[in-house]
Amino acid sequence: MKIGIIGYGRIGQEVAKRINKKSHQVRTVATSSGVYSFPEGESELDLSKGKFYELNSWLEAFSKVDIAVLSIPTEDYGDRAYEYMKALLERGIPVVTSEKGSLSKYFTSLKKYLPQIGYSAVVGGGTGLLHWVKSRLYDDTLEVHLVINGTLNYICDSLGKCEFNEIAHDVIALGYAEPGTGKLADIMAKECYFDIPMKVSVLFNICGFGEISAADIDTENSPISPKELFSKRYIVSISKEKIAEKTIHGFQFECNGWHVSAGFKDTTGFYEPLKFPGITNGCMLRERGGNYFFYGPGTGLIPASAAIIRDIDHFQDLRNSK
Repeated sequence: MKIGIIGYGRIGQEVAKRINKKSHQVRTVATSSGVYSFPEGESELDLSKGKFYELNSWLEAFSKVDIAVLSIPTEDYGDRAYEYMKALLERGIPVVTSEKGSLSKYFTSLKKYLPQIGYSAVVGGGTGLLHWVKSRLYDDTLEVHLVINGTLNYICDSLGKCEFNEIAHDVIALGYAEPGTGKLADIMAKECYFDIPMKVSVLFNICGFGEISAADIDTENSPISPKELFSKRYIVSISKEKIAEKTIHGFQFECNGWHVSAGFKDTTGFYEPLKFPGITNGCMLRERGGNYFFYGPGTGLIPASAAIIRDIDHFQDLRNSK
C-alpha cells in the first residue's frame, strides 16, 4: 500500500523505517518545510532534496496515497490535525494518527469517520488499550481504573531512585516529554494539565462512556512538587458510583452517568495493582463477575510506532478482504 506521512519527527521517521521493511511503501512525506517524495527502496528521507510541493499544496500530493499517517505533536489542541484529517477523510483516505487533540476537540465532527481512523497510538501507546476497554465496556462494568500517561508513571517509578534533575534529563533524552518542557515539575505539569485531560476525553469519546472535550474538564493547575508524590501514581478512575477520594493535581467530573476522579493516588492500598514499572500503561476493570487487568508498554517511540503499524495492517486487511 502507498503511505503518506504528515509529520517527520521521531515517530514519523520510525514509522517510515518500519513501513519500508514491510509490503507497504512510503510515497510522500509532509513536513513544516514542504512536501517530499520518498525515494523508492530507501528507509530514510533526505530533506535537503526531493521537495516537490510547498506545504500549502499538500493535499494534491496526498491524493495518490492509500493511507495517511498523522504523527504531528499536539500543540494547538488539535486544530491543525483536524484540518488534515477532515480533508483526507472527506476524500475517502483512511488516517492513522498518534495525535490526540483532534479526537478530543473535534470528535463530534469526526465520529462519522471512525471506521476510517486508526487511533490505537493515541491513548495507551503500544498496548491497544482503547480497543480493549471499548470491547469490555457493557452493562456489567462497574469501574475502570487506568494509568494512561507513561511519562508520569516513569517519573513516579524513578522518585527515590534518582535525583530530580537526573529524572528530567532521562525523560527528555528518551523522548517521553512533550515539546517545550525542561524542569521535572514543568514536565509533570504539562502531562497532568494538558496531556491527560485530552487522553481522558479521547477515552470517553472512543470507548463509549460519553462525549466530552478536554476543554470541558476543569483541571487543578496548581504548581507540582515531585517531593509530595512518592508512593503515588497518576490514576484515572471511572465509576458508575460517585468516587470519594483525595487526589493531587487532578480533576473530577461526571458525564453520561459516569463519575471520573483523576490525579496522583496512593498505591499502598486499593491501587497497588496499578503500581506499574517504567512507561507501562494499564487498566484494572471491575465487573460484577470480578476484576480484569490489561497492561503493556505505553509512552515512547517504539510502542507508538508499533501501534501505528498495526493500524496500517488493519486497513490493508480490510482492503484485501473486499
